[in-house]
Amino acid sequence: MQVRRVQPKTVMQVGGVLVFIGIVAGSTLGTLPGLVLLVMGFISLQWGQKVLNRVSPYVHLEKRRAFPGEEIEGYTELVNFQPVPIPRLRFYLDWPPNLGSPQGREVVLSQETTSYKIVQTFGLRWFERIKRRFAISCRLRGDYTLGPAEMRAGDLFGFSEAHKKSEVRERFMVYPRQVPVNLIGSNSRSPFGNRSEASWIFEDPILFRGTRDYKPGDTYSRIEWKATARMGSLQSRVVDASFANEVGMVVNVSTTPFIWQIDRELLEKNLMVAASLLPVILKGKYLFGVYSNGRIAGLSSTAGINVGSGPDHYRQCLEFLSRLLPGARTECAEVLSATSRKLGEKAHIIVFTGIITPELAAEMAALGRRGKRVTLVYCGDKPAGGYPPGLKGYQVMEGGRWDELENITLHPFSS
Repeated sequence: MQVRRVQPKTVMQVGGVLVFIGIVAGSTLGTLPGLVLLVMGFISLQWGQKVLNRVSPYVHLEKRRAFPGEEIEGYTELVNFQPVPIPRLRFYLDWPPNLGSPQGREVVLSQETTSYKIVQTFGLRWFERIKRRFAISCRLRGDYTLGPAEMRAGDLFGFSEAHKKSEVRERFMVYPRQVPVNLIGSNSRSPFGNRSEASWIFEDPILFRGTRDYKPGDTYSRIEWKATARMGSLQSRVVDASFANEVGMVVNVSTTPFIWQIDRELLEKNLMVAASLLPVILKGKYLFGVYSNGRIAGLSSTAGINVGSGPDHYRQCLEFLSRLLPGARTECAEVLSATSRKLGEKAHIIVFTGIITPELAAEMAALGRRGKRVTLVYCGDKPAGGYPPGLKGYQVMEGGRWDELENITLHPFSS
């Protein structure tokens, strides 16, 4: 049962009544208890209103990117910018529930209704700065935010408690898990299609495909001036490659035939497979992009990451996979169709999925008839009736939990 506090104003009112009675009775000693209550109530009232005004909280993380299994070190910090000590201050920081319990001295994880908070107790002297360290065990990919925060400090008399909320926040990201990939049944140096070794540097200036932001190193002749005037920033012309050098990765977040049902284990396994193939594609010097039918918090739609190259683009694709939420916005077949129109004529599309729907199989077949190169990477259980006729792709051979797999083996459907 929660004990209700006596309000400072009530204490002052009682003190005022006692002082009045003492004055009427003509007793100086009779007014002393009332004066004491008046002083205590006034101090308690001022404490609750002002004591935390000049106390500032901070949250720091030593890094903001990690993979599952790693730890992120961090610390909370409170600074008292006033000559008033605070014997007992409780600090509450909102904590994402998927992170599990934090590790550290004097750190407690509490649940209040549906939210989780870490709780730390401080004793601040005047003009003092105190730090409390903690560690985050990264288990599940995602885009996480620590905060906002709240401070509570009770007065010495127990009449009031000061409250102060702070919008201090610290954001970090956990990438999808990556494991080595073994490819069975292919002797090609390029498992996603044969290509010339130098194909990624040759382009066909006739096959104009769009524009992108200007990057240092782009030649003067590549600047598209009409698009620059329209966008307000330098835009470079994008043309098709003479040989196949683009890879479009389409990630299906649907895991069951029904949109309201989500198999989180299958989803994480599918994303792990896609993330594990990203280094292979990067090492092959392809242009690559990632697209999905999933949702990202704060965005009304999920278009994906358009084709690019290099370590920075690789990091952007990993972050995109990290931020994908369970639950599809649309059918994967629709995203596959849109992706095929965005990419060049000679691009190769890889579809990552844990479920093969009739719509997805039909769209892949239609693209194949139009000369598009589409490969399926399937991480679900082998269909009871076999794979749809004419479907080209690979089956992930490993079963079990996604976070226990040490490697991934891709086996062709036809083998």
